[in-house]
Amino acid sequence: MARIRNIDLETVTRIKMYFTGELDKKIKRFEKKKDKKWPDEYYDTLHSTGYVIVTKNSNGISDPTGSRAAKLADLSRCRSDGYLYYKQLKQTITDVLQQFNGKDLFLLKVDMGIKGHDLMAAAEEIGCSYEKAKKKVSDMIRILNRKITRLKIT
Repeated sequence: MARIRNIDLETVTRIKMYFTGELDKKIKRFEKKKDKKWPDEYYDTLHSTGYVIVTKNSNGISDPTGSRAAKLADLSRCRSDGYLYYKQLKQTITDVLQQFNGKDLFLLKVDMGIKGHDLMAAAEEIGCSYEKAKKKVSDMIRILNRKITRLKIT
């Protein structure tokens, strides 16, 4: 893959995930987990808490079950946020890629290593110079990088 300045490595990884289908798998995993309820055994701290390390609240009373419930709520929120992020990521990448034609997408896939060609052979195959193909790919990755790095969980 051509080296492009100021491009986040995570952006390239996310684009590869999109093209290989890993992003869809990740969305499905998060979708299964996001609304999953925790079993009651997860809240039981009778046999799982070392009482030597139990901290006390400011009022001098420890609450290991409440602490565990707060941690599980945080984990549930992280799952939900992860699902929303990856779903928004897929939609953003899809929206941006719809702006490009098939030849440009072919060049991008070749540069990402998804297709079995090298960029020079792919440029010849579609009838453009190597420099022009490299510029097209870098422009596409810059646009994707700008959109992906601005992506926030709402």
